[in-house]
Amino acid sequence: MTKPNATARSDEICIDFLFREKDSRIPGREVLPSVAEQTEVPTSSPIDQRLLLLGENSYLVGSKLVIGKVVEALLDKDGTVCGVKLEDGSTIDADALAIACGPWTEAARNWFGPEVKAKIPRMMGVKYSYSIATGFPDAAVLVTESPGNEEVRPEMVNRLIDATKKTSSELGDIPPRTKQSCYLPTTDNGIPLIGEVPGVKGAFIAAGHGCWGILNGPATGEAIAELLIEGNAKHVDLKRFQFS
Repeated sequence: MTKPNATARSDEICIDFLFREKDSRIPGREVLPSVAEQTEVPTSSPIDQRLLLLGENSYLVGSKLVIGKVVEALLDKDGTVCGVKLEDGSTIDADALAIACGPWTEAARNWFGPEVKAKIPRMMGVKYSYSIATGFPDAAVLVTESPGNEEVRPEMVNRLIDATKKTSSELGDIPPRTKQSCYLPTTDNGIPLIGEVPGVKGAFIAAGHGCWGILNGPATGEAIAELLIEGNAKHVDLKRFQFS
């Protein structure tokens, strides 16, 4: 595939789909050679989300970004999505609604009536502050709508530092760059929820990927796009991920 024509602004972050014989790496993963060569790593993320995002290109075909908080899904008499209402009272007309809010998908349950809300599983933000190698001995912590108040427990940070020193002589003497506590969108059974909302035509949910959101995001996005446009996903079997 060749690179689509784009303006100078969008071309800056457009993914180049040309596969080169000498360099077939996916743009956005340029940090990996640094890890392999044990040189300085410029970022803590193995994937540059900005380079992988095609959102800028959507503007070229007429898409519009509206920043606001949805408080209600608007339905017609047949129970089909016809738009959304924002916190400021304004409305946006729509014939389809894709809900991909991560741990904040829980708030989307309130956009519908009580009958529909009861059918949408709760989406919990689970916060872990320790290494996956040690398991998860602590209880899950619900994350509120507004991030930024997560607790960073010093004893857990010290435990991670101690584990790093024991497992890597190269990293053992390097001080931590960032100390933080993260939250993950998960379902009760740990399986992502991808599919149409029961009882609401034109409303779809894609959430609950946990720590695999970036990895599974492209395939999930494609599946939701196919559901929106064609009514079914062609490349991903969504039976396991649909509402039970």
